[in-house]
Amino acid sequence: MRWWWVLVVGLLLVAGLSVYWAFQSPTFFSGLVALAAAAAFKAVQPAIVKPLAPEVQKKLTQSRRRAEEWDFARKRPKEDHK
Repeated sequence: MRWWWVLVVGLLLVAGLSVYWAFQSPTFFSGLVALAAAAAFKAVQPAIVKPLAPEVQKKLTQSRRRAEEWDFARKRPKEDHK
């Protein structure tokens, strides 16, 4: 029964050292922050960003394919005023 305790303490020690070592790396920490920010934005996005209607989305896609500028206020391609 004592060897179970030794195994558990050893695993906890390895896990603690791994977490300590990982958080010493700025790359790991910045990646972790980026993942958390992406998850938070994905959770909040439906309340902030209103999706476009299917017809407007189709027009937007077509205007992007034709390399036209899009007027988001009027939800149509921008017209040249010359």
